[in-house]
Amino acid sequence: MRQFFSFFRCSIKSGFCLPVMLALPILLPASLPASNGIAGDWQQDKIVNGVEFYHSIQSCSGKTVVLLKIINKNKYRVSASWKELFVTKQVSVKKEGVSGRKELALAPGETMAGSCEDSSNRKLRVLPEDVSPAYAATVQQFEYSNLQVTTVL
Repeated sequence: MRQFFSFFRCSIKSGFCLPVMLALPILLPASLPASNGIAGDWQQDKIVNGVEFYHSIQSCSGKTVVLLKIINKNKYRVSASWKELFVTKQVSVKKEGVSGRKELALAPGETMAGSCEDSSNRKLRVLPEDVSPAYAATVQQFEYSNLQVTTVL
């Protein structure tokens, strides 16, 4: 172990320390897992007609939930609709959720995001029973399916 740390020894004369120290913040985040339970830890999934779709798998009150975030980058109102696919600890193949097609209207530039604390928009917070009513699903992967974005006149 001591040999490993000796790799990081350097002298001011060699100038080796500075590049290594500058590179560490860039290299370390790439090696961390995609979802680590921190609020705001969003993974971008797709962009369709100027609308960005994100998700985050979180633990809320001891349950594994999927939080959704949708951003309308357009200068006009849109309607976004989608279905959801899951891979769970219990079922290792993609399975469609029981909620069916979901739909939201977004104003120009509007961001809508689910959270553990706010349950006002259930379309943006997927609970274990929304994945399968037969068991308490532990979601490991999430995917949007059949995304559609249309202009609202």
